[in-house]
Amino acid sequence: MRELIYTKFSNERSRRYAVRTDIFEDDGRRSVRKTAVFPEGKEHIARIARLQDALNKEYLEAGFVCNKCSWEDDELWLEYVDADTLEERIDTLLEDRKTEEARELLLRFLRKIESIHSVNDFEMTDAFREIFGDIELPSGLKCAPVTNLDLICSNLLMTEVRTVLDYEWTVEFPVPGKYVLYRNLHYLGEFGVGRLELDMKDLCKSMGIDDALIRTFRKMEAAFQDSVVKGHTTMRSLYKEISPGVAEYHVEGADICQIYFNMGDGYTLENSVSAHVTGGKINMAVTIPKGCIDVRVDPCSSPCMVSVLRFSIDGTDVPIQNMPIPGGFLKGRRAYFTTDDPAFPGVLVPEGSKRLEIRMNFVKVNKKTAERLIQLEMENDRQLKIEDRRVLQLMMENEGLKAQIKEIKSTSVWKMYEMVTKKQ
Repeated sequence: MRELIYTKFSNERSRRYAVRTDIFEDDGRRSVRKTAVFPEGKEHIARIARLQDALNKEYLEAGFVCNKCSWEDDELWLEYVDADTLEERIDTLLEDRKTEEARELLLRFLRKIESIHSVNDFEMTDAFREIFGDIELPSGLKCAPVTNLDLICSNLLMTEVRTVLDYEWTVEFPVPGKYVLYRNLHYLGEFGVGRLELDMKDLCKSMGIDDALIRTFRKMEAAFQDSVVKGHTTMRSLYKEISPGVAEYHVEGADICQIYFNMGDGYTLENSVSAHVTGGKINMAVTIPKGCIDVRVDPCSSPCMVSVLRFSIDGTDVPIQNMPIPGGFLKGRRAYFTTDDPAFPGVLVPEGSKRLEIRMNFVKVNKKTAERLIQLEMENDRQLKIEDRRVLQLMMENEGLKAQIKEIKSTSVWKMYEMVTKKQ
């Protein structure tokens, strides 16, 4: 008997794109059904099945195949495929500290995408402008006859013949193939702290996407997302209205985390390493040079709040609880900095140490906010100390009471009382 085991409504979209996804199980076999939430969305679902053959033709040489689907009675049925995604495979390699293997696996996938989208010369059409706006793009860009905008790592299953899981966002007008490459790197880097080691900006350059193209593709992505929700008011757009009194913190652009190695002559740029940080998430594993005495970690370059998730040397946690931090305040594994040069300095390095790992999250704030947060933490500590004193006083009073009771029980009067009560 067919049983519904999962339902998802993708309804933070305009009516023409709102979709319901169901997963059914029948005697251990699963299947997926997609239906339009509103009548206006039926064509959006139907075209997925219609474009399946065109995409399979494009994917043939790359060794990809679309997840099988069929259109039946205004419903789209898809085969349920159980396998790791490319994104999950990359994350596993990074967790095992196989950064180069992860990078090469990703690059192989990106090169296949590039080959798929190198068939035709890109020409801007009215259909393109309707979705992405009238933007300026350099000449010489290539494209495919049809383009699956969502051909990204999280939608590629690592089956024997790689299966493209979701091709809902397929368009039949020219779109630069490099935009599809950009979307891969953008969404891979945006979600997942452990992927910072891959250096998405460097990978963009490896695929011929310079800073100017990145800025253009950001505009395209924003326009594409706007087109998906056009005519619908999303919950996220109402955040400021429905969340009065909430302070909003955000990170603008990228920052740099710098690690300095003291080789006996202090902290110098020459003896340091750095990494670009986006989204306020730091995840670095670096080799400690031979002869290093101590290290200093600068999470960013402005007042901030830092949460220390991991700080270790050769797998042993660094005891940061009592670490002095200039221009800041440390509370457990949280640090507050009021300066433009926040730092964890003077971390002693045992002789022969080889590897430093740090994983931190930070939020930039202004100096006054940082000072206020420190003030609140100190006031909280003061109140806790008062409570501690009260508890200690009660304990002492309790101990005194116990001593008095013991003294009373040792008297002849008490012993006579016990004899009388036992007889009763």
